[in-house]
Amino acid sequence: PGFDNKFSFLTMASAASLQEQIVGASEDELQKVFETLSEADRSKFLSAMAAASWTAGFGVCGRFASKDPVETEKLVLADAKIQVKEEVGAPWMTVMGHPREAPEAEKDKLFWVAAFHSKEVYHTEHTSRPSNKTFVSELMATCATGNPMVDMNGTYRGAMYYIEKPEAKTTGTVYVALSTWNTKDAESAQKLLNMLKIDIPKSMETEAELLQCVLFPTVLLGGDLPDGVPRDDRAVQMVQVFKSDVLKTQSMTSADKWKDLMEDPGKDYMVLHFEAQHFTK
Repeated sequence: PGFDNKFSFLTMASAASLQEQIVGASEDELQKVFETLSEADRSKFLSAMAAASWTAGFGVCGRFASKDPVETEKLVLADAKIQVKEEVGAPWMTVMGHPREAPEAEKDKLFWVAAFHSKEVYHTEHTSRPSNKTFVSELMATCATGNPMVDMNGTYRGAMYYIEKPEAKTTGTVYVALSTWNTKDAESAQKLLNMLKIDIPKSMETEAELLQCVLFPTVLLGGDLPDGVPRDDRAVQMVQVFKSDVLKTQSMTSADKWKDLMEDPGKDYMVLHFEAQHFTK
C-alpha cells in the first residue's frame, strides 16, 4: 500500500499522507522500507520516533556548594514539597542530596532536579511564588563562599527532556544515577543526545526498576543561564531514577556507541549515585 520504496518516506506530500500510508501498511512492509533507507535516514527516522516518547520541558539540574550542608538540604527538601504542591507548572522535583563515594570535587556538593512545564512558567509562576523568594534568600545564605556564581558552578537551567512510567508519579525515596559526559565538541554532544533519546525508551521497557529518565542538552543547545556564565557546548547530562537500590548493578549498555564521542572516556564520563527524595503531584 504505497510502500514500494523509500520514496514515500523521504518525499512525502504531507504528514497526513505519510500517516495514511503507515496505517495502511503491514509490519513486514514497514520493515522492508526501513531496510532500504541509508544509515543517515534510518537514524533520522529512529530519532523522530524516539522523540515522541519524550516530554519536552524546562528544568534545573542544581549543583550547590554549602557552608552548612545539613541546613541547605533541609531548606531544599522543604521547598521542593511546597513547589510541587503550590505551582501548577511544576510537575515533580527530585532532591538527590549528596552523592555516595564521589570524587573529591563532588562529594561536598548538593544536587537536585526540578521540572517545569516551560521556560515561561519558570520565569512567571515559579519566580513569583512568595515562599520561593524566601527560600532563595535562605539558600543563598548557606553558600560556601557567598558568591552564587562560584557556589552554583555546574548548575544547568534550560530545556530538558524526560520520560517516565506511571510509578514515577509517587512521592518517596528513590535511587538516582547522574551521568555527565564531556564530549569532544558540539557535534558529538548532539550525536550523544540523539543516541540517548533512542536508547533510553528501550531501557524503560526492559528495566523494571527504572522509573524515569531525564536528559539535559549542552548549555549552548538549550541553556537559559545568566549573562557571564560560559555557554558550554560539550557537557550532556542524564538523570536515571530507580525505585530500588540497584545502582551498582547498572551499566551503560550503549558504552561502545558513545565512547568515541569523547577524547578520554575514563576522564570525560562521570556517574554519581544518590539515595534521593522524589516529590510529585
